[in-house]
Amino acid sequence: KISGLNQVISSLALTEGFQEQLFKGLFADKWGVLVIGTIIFFVMTFIIGIGVDLLRFNLIKEIIAGKKKPTIASAMRNSKGMFMDVVVLKILVYLLSLGVFIATAIFALLIYLAVGKLSAPAMALVAVFGIAALIALRVCLLFRYPILFLDGKKYPIKIIKESFEYAKRH
Repeated sequence: KISGLNQVISSLALTEGFQEQLFKGLFADKWGVLVIGTIIFFVMTFIIGIGVDLLRFNLIKEIIAGKKKPTIASAMRNSKGMFMDVVVLKILVYLLSLGVFIATAIFALLIYLAVGKLSAPAMALVAVFGIAALIALRVCLLFRYPILFLDGKKYPIKIIKESFEYAKRH
C-alpha cells in the first residue's frame, strides 16, 4: 500500500498488452513519493554502512591491541568523533571513482574522434582500460581504513594520499 507496487503488479500482470497510459498514470501521481523514498533509502543505507564500518574497524583495532574481550559498547565509545572523517573519506572515494569513469569516457571519446567510430576492438580497449583503472584505484585505496583506525590519522585527504603512497611502496 505504501509503495504502490501491489497496484502495479495487479494492473500489469494479467494484461495481454502493455498499457502505456495505465503505467504512466500509476506513477505520475506517486513520482514524488518514489523519489523521496529512494533518497531516504540511499541516505539511510549510507549512514548505517558508515556506522557498521566504524564498529567493525574499532573492534579490529581492539583485537590487534590485545584487548581480551572487545565489546560493541567500547567500539562505539572509540568511534565518537570519527563519523565525519569516514563520511568525507567515502565521498572522496566516490569522487575518485567517478573521476575514473569520466576519464574512461574521455578515452572513449578520443578513440571515437580518432577513428570515427567505436568498433568492437575499440570498445574492448576502453572497457579494459576502465576496469584496469578501477582495479588500480581500489588497490591504491585498500589501506585507507587501516590508516584511519590503526594509525589514528584524521584528515581524509591525507589518508588517501598516504594510502596511495603505501600501495606504491608495497
